[in-house]
Amino acid sequence: MRFAINGARGRMGQMITAILSQSSEHSIAALLEVPGHPDIGLEIDTGKERLALIATPGDMPATVDVGLDFSAAGGGREFAMAIAERDAALVVGTTGLGAEDIDLLKSLSVRIPVLVASNTSVGVFCLTELTLAARRILGDDYDVEIVEMHHRHKKDAPSGTALSIAGALGETGLEPAIERTGPRRNDEVGIASARGGEVVGTHTVYFLGKNDQIEICHRAGSRAGLAEGAVKLGESLKKRAPGWYAVAELLRC
Repeated sequence: MRFAINGARGRMGQMITAILSQSSEHSIAALLEVPGHPDIGLEIDTGKERLALIATPGDMPATVDVGLDFSAAGGGREFAMAIAERDAALVVGTTGLGAEDIDLLKSLSVRIPVLVASNTSVGVFCLTELTLAARRILGDDYDVEIVEMHHRHKKDAPSGTALSIAGALGETGLEPAIERTGPRRNDEVGIASARGGEVVGTHTVYFLGKNDQIEICHRAGSRAGLAEGAVKLGESLKKRAPGWYAVAELLRC
């Protein structure tokens, strides 16, 4: 498959570029960044050829199978439309998307398969599945809290992953409590954030009972897991019909 990467010079974009450059099955069709980025025009080794970093999504080749968008919030609209014009699948890993971004992506999902994922790590998907299993077993006898920790440069808080886990727990009757100012309620799942250093990402879900505590934790050692997951999700998404997909639909056995 041929992948186009938006936000190619960001941390995730560079990791995905490195992984695809070593792949014998896939290749990179285009590398994109925002207009005015200092690396625009720079030729980047993609393993099979050198590609110049471009700023205009319309300049992408017609033969793109999957678009991976890890740009900043609001920076992927033209890319998304260009991917739809090429009948390719679109994976959006950008967090902090606004209502306009979501509305655009949902409108495009009528034409192409679209996945918006706050976290593309298969390990984080496993964390969510284990969390839901624990909730089913433990029920309301245990209070549930989520604590997430990331590097000092992260712009949004709580993390999209923490909100996603809380959203999954919401289907079991728990309401997210992001900024708790008083005693906890029985029907809420608290979310706390910590920022510092160069922590890639740690998410811990606590089940707190009267007699014991259970912790389910995922610690990212590097962004490689996120990048590998993005490629895997892109592979699966390309095989689907147009529509709006969730990670669980692509990975759940």
